Amino acid sequence: MKIRLRSTGLFLVLLGGGAAFAQAQPAPADSVRPAGQAAYHNIVRLDGLVILTRSMADLIRDGSPVLPLLLGYERQVGQHLSGNIEILLTASKAKERATGLALQMRYYIASPRYPTALAGFYVAPTVSSRLVKRDYRAHFLWYTPSGFIQRRTLGGAGALVGRQAAFGPSGRLLFDASIGLMSWKQLNSSADIPAGCKRCTDEPTSYENTVFVPDGRLSLGYRF
Repeated sequence: MKIRLRSTGLFLVLLGGGAAFAQAQPAPADSVRPAGQAAYHNIVRLDGLVILTRSMADLIRDGSPVLPLLLGYERQVGQHLSGNIEILLTASKAKERATGLALQMRYYIASPRYPTALAGFYVAPTVSSRLVKRDYRAHFLWYTPSGFIQRRTLGGAGALVGRQAAFGPSGRLLFDASIGLMSWKQLNSSADIPAGCKRCTDEPTSYENTVFVPDGRLSLGYRF
């Protein structure tokens, strides 16, 4: 619980710092945009890569595919700068599932085609957290579930590089692709394994298998 409170406090501090930074930045230049297009400073996105990769991995490993949803909200805070928040939701009854939050600051490289933020090439330092649950309970229709649920709280940091491009008649639709590296570490102490639980394990999650874990996005977005 203390770890969760500390993680929550860290995100609140980061968000507050991002808001203060946004207030200190000059207002986005609405006049610098393609002719005939309105100025858009907000984006909502849905990532499709996490749905494909995690669903396939769980289907092969456990025979029970998941439907994870990685939702993002991006807000322009300067001419070449934006803040991005991501929420990972795993709506499933899989034996191992993950939820989490991530916070990015994106710096867009100016170009003649994309003179302001929210489109073009960018670099994105990222901090993130994950809560991974492993369900070792035995489920039967006529028995009360026995066993326990192991929770592993992870913290991560890294950076991504990518490109976000607008398409459609009004330029409201976006395609976002990025790739990068993240490093993860377990923040809480491991749960004690109950005696006699042959299926229970304290093995590291896929986030912790190597020092640096590849990360990426293939998302569709809508800006307003």
